[in-house]
Amino acid sequence: MKQQLNTFRHFRHFRHFRRLRRSACIAVISMATCLGAAETGDAVPGSDPAESVLEQLRAANVARAALTAEQAAWDAERERILAVKSANDADIDSLTKEGSEVEAEHQQAAKQVASFEKADDLVPVHAQLDAIATTIVERLKAYAQTALPGAVTLPEHPGSLTFDEAVRCLDASERAATSASIDIISGQLGGVATAVKVLRVSGAVAWWVALDEHTAGTLTMADGTPQLQEVADQGQRRSIIRAIAILEGRRPAQFEVLPLPTPLALAPASAPAGVTP
Repeated sequence: MKQQLNTFRHFRHFRHFRRLRRSACIAVISMATCLGAAETGDAVPGSDPAESVLEQLRAANVARAALTAEQAAWDAERERILAVKSANDADIDSLTKEGSEVEAEHQQAAKQVASFEKADDLVPVHAQLDAIATTIVERLKAYAQTALPGAVTLPEHPGSLTFDEAVRCLDASERAATSASIDIISGQLGGVATAVKVLRVSGAVAWWVALDEHTAGTLTMADGTPQLQEVADQGQRRSIIRAIAILEGRRPAQFEVLPLPTPLALAPASAPAGVTP
């Protein structure tokens, strides 16, 4: 870049110098011719020698003004070129400096990564994180035995459990504990597996409705299995159906009073022979 600018500058200077020399020679020759003609009396017949000299002087002044204007233009162009060159040099220096800084940061980061990979201090940290992940998942599994369906999220691949996966399951379970959702599950209704649509509010209470919407009721958990309890009251059944439709967006919002689930009735113990329970 520097060599190209110097070559361009020398070329312009040489061309300008040639124009100056040519114009000066023309002016000198013209003045010499006029003066010689005035002295020797060889002027053009019918012309005033003094007037001819003045004309030549005027031409010389015009040529000198043109030379001055061209010199000013060249000076301005030279200043512009020098300014561009200076700016380019500054940009090159700045980019070179930034490139060196980036390369130094890259090398430093590579060294840190290599030191982290070889550091023995991280071994106990990883072991502790794995133990925490195992504890989180075990407690979630225990809670899932009594929690309502959909209230607990468990790892999809327990064999490759990581700390991040355990934290993800814990976060999802916490969000489920503060929200309402609708899921389709299979539960026990009178000892028969039945597919139902369940409305779960956080992890506290749930209601269900049959897929044909002929029956509805409340839901509880026993030994990790959903137990379906049918409500006999027609008004309560319709309230459950309407509440599920509202949450699904099939009905406008309105207040509904829903029945609370009742604990499962324990089967009576076998009475001794001859004793009426």
